[in-house]
Amino acid sequence: MALANDPFGNYLVQKLLQYGVTEQRTKLIAIAAEELLAIALNVHGTRVVQKMVETADTAEQVSAISAAIRCNCMELIRDMNGNHVVQRCLACMAREQARATAASLPRLPPHQPLPSPLPPLPSSIRAREPRRTHRRRASSTRPRPPTALPSPHTATAAA
Repeated sequence: MALANDPFGNYLVQKLLQYGVTEQRTKLIAIAAEELLAIALNVHGTRVVQKMVETADTAEQVSAISAAIRCNCMELIRDMNGNHVVQRCLACMAREQARATAASLPRLPPHQPLPSPLPPLPSSIRAREPRRTHRRRASSTRPRPPTALPSPHTATAAA
């Protein structure tokens, strides 16, 4: 399924999944199931796998996709592209398939809260006060000369 990882070929595979008949879709999913992890982790292939999840319409197709995903679910979740595949599975699959996929995830330890009294920050990290900007003082000893405005007669004469 090298076409699924191609920057332009992935669009063709997506259209085949979207507009193909059930038998064609089943064959594409069966071929891709062997390499589903590599396809899902690719920036272009992830869209193909998401389209497979969306368009799967038989129990055979859904079970082939979910079996391939269950084996590598944690790796998909941790990957920037694979994460979208898992989210699409949870959104599109039937409840029992989504629950079975979620049940295959290893249980994480409960969240440990931070100790309540935090130690003070070192002086090198503390926030510094912003620098103050100084205004220029106007010179009071020497008055400024008045600005000369252009005469309306000189503007018309030049034109």
